[in-house]
Amino acid sequence: MTHRIARYVLVALLMVPLVVGCGGNGGDTPEPVSVAGTATTAPTSQPTTAPTAVPPTTEPTAAPTDLPPTAEPTEEPTAEPTVAPTAEPTAVPAGEPSVSMDLPENVEEGYGMLVTLEASAILVEDLAAQIASGEADDERTMGTVLMLGFMLGMADEVLVEPAPDPALEEAWEEARIALPLLNEALGDWTDGEGESGEIADAIAPVHEQIGVALTAAEEALAAAYGGSAEELAALRAWAIDEMLAELAESGGSGATPPTASEEALSLRVGEAYWYLDSFDDLIFVGLLHNDGDAPAESASVTITLYSEDGDIVATESGSALLGRIPAGDSAPFKVDFWDNPGEFDRFEGIAQASGSGGWWGEEPYDGLVLSRERVRDEEEDEFSIVIEAENAGDALAGSLQVVVTAFDADGALAGAGHTYSEREVAGPAETATFDVSFGVRAPVDTYTVQFDAREVDERDQPSVEITSMDSFRDGWGDLIYIGEVQNTSDEPVSWATILVTISGPGGELLAAKSTSTLLDVIPAGDSAPFYMDTWEEIPDGEEAVAVVQADVADDWDLNGSYQEFEVLQHNRVKADPDELAVAGVVKNVGDTTAEWITVVMTAYGDDGAVVGAGEAYIEIDELAAGLESPFTVRVTLTAPAADYRLQVEGSPAD
Repeated sequence: MTHRIARYVLVALLMVPLVVGCGGNGGDTPEPVSVAGTATTAPTSQPTTAPTAVPPTTEPTAAPTDLPPTAEPTEEPTAEPTVAPTAEPTAVPAGEPSVSMDLPENVEEGYGMLVTLEASAILVEDLAAQIASGEADDERTMGTVLMLGFMLGMADEVLVEPAPDPALEEAWEEARIALPLLNEALGDWTDGEGESGEIADAIAPVHEQIGVALTAAEEALAAAYGGSAEELAALRAWAIDEMLAELAESGGSGATPPTASEEALSLRVGEAYWYLDSFDDLIFVGLLHNDGDAPAESASVTITLYSEDGDIVATESGSALLGRIPAGDSAPFKVDFWDNPGEFDRFEGIAQASGSGGWWGEEPYDGLVLSRERVRDEEEDEFSIVIEAENAGDALAGSLQVVVTAFDADGALAGAGHTYSEREVAGPAETATFDVSFGVRAPVDTYTVQFDAREVDERDQPSVEITSMDSFRDGWGDLIYIGEVQNTSDEPVSWATILVTISGPGGELLAAKSTSTLLDVIPAGDSAPFYMDTWEEIPDGEEAVAVVQADVADDWDLNGSYQEFEVLQHNRVKADPDELAVAGVVKNVGDTTAEWITVVMTAYGDDGAVVGAGEAYIEIDELAAGLESPFTVRVTLTAPAADYRLQVEGSPAD
């Protein structure tokens, strides 16, 4: 087993903070550089959004998701953890301990992230103790705080995702409780709300909660993959001890001497500006330039606000919108101060990255190429564009993302935005679409498009197919698509999503839309209809291409979908010529009270194709087991209905 767990912790906690404008410097830490003008106070109204200037990218890259930190723990920390780590690492063997179990790479990295939380808590406590004793200097303090802020932000992004393995699910939930506690302890300290000497008291519950998470992980992994929990605990202690030793050897500066790949990095913050969003958050947007000769992975920017007297007002970090910035290229970044700090006089930016190789040790997939695009009618303060990318490579691509950067007539940054495609996987020659809208601070004259993707091994999706699709225009002239999805797999599916790409008569891209089936869960071998309103002006003569994807329904999906109903009677009722209306009575034949109950109707023409689809709620809000309720459901028809089908779904009442 190659110890990616230990490597994860060492790489995570020993990255060199690359300061604005720095390149390889032989290990010397350069001074922060001011990257933009001054302001006496945060704006009182919301200026238009805009990141900074960015040249086009010739190769796709991969980007981490920019997610807000968890505001509150999901539950109270466990009062008595099974094992609580101490402030200092436990005794460790002289060399790297061996681990007999063979864990999948994603499981190793998930466990490594949990170990990183413990290492972060120890580092906070260690640094606070040195500050209280007068042993730490300002350089060490700033470097370590910036590094910890970046690391905890990355952990936040990881923990919002599902656990990488069922064996880590319990540990994942415990870690989600620990992370906000650690963020709060670090935040109170750096914001001046707590004394360094009090940090031990603040960190104590963090240690306890992280101990619960790690013990749960080690015991579950040992049970699932063989070996013993003690082996993992020994490896954990060794990795943390190595981290502390490396910090000591580096002179306590919070950074290790740069590796060859790190020396080649030279990140420079370009234009940067700020505005207030609709939630009164202070947002900084700008551009990171990689002037080095190696790609910059997982690049981030830390913005520090200063008062007129030079005191630190607040510090916050954010990620570049691209996970890898190629050598000589650029990418926009965003930093969100979730708690508006109010007045400040100036700000400085520091850039850092983990070097080459990717945060997760995975290389980005560079096979996505721009195939078509369409800029929508521009609003004064918004830029909106729909983009189609083709997978021109020979592998499956997942985590498909686009970054768009807009410029005004003078070449200055006007705005930037990014989004993921709703298509989960695109194979060779397949396309994925992106619908991007973002605020701008000036009219857009030009823009660039950059793609992110990761190579995936296989399509991890059940077999579903669209068996019928038609369209019509409603009374407002909106284009409506209706159809039916068949679950051809032997398992129930959920989140069946229909992705529709709409082209004009000349093949030009008009729109990219999506919708879900009217049933949340489609039983194995069954079908469900869909109804999609484009909500956009689409000219006549359009051509639509649709694909469908779905997930195997998990316990959460199955528990949330209640389908124990029987339609006791039903018949057609009077309706407009282009409508089908059906009234009837539905009975709850299960043993659970249900709510949010809808009757889904699919209308079929003489040839069996779908000519209408829609849904309506029953007359009673909650339907107890054994009770009945009337209903009426109406659908617009594209052709006369020869037959129809009724399906009923609700949710268990709380």
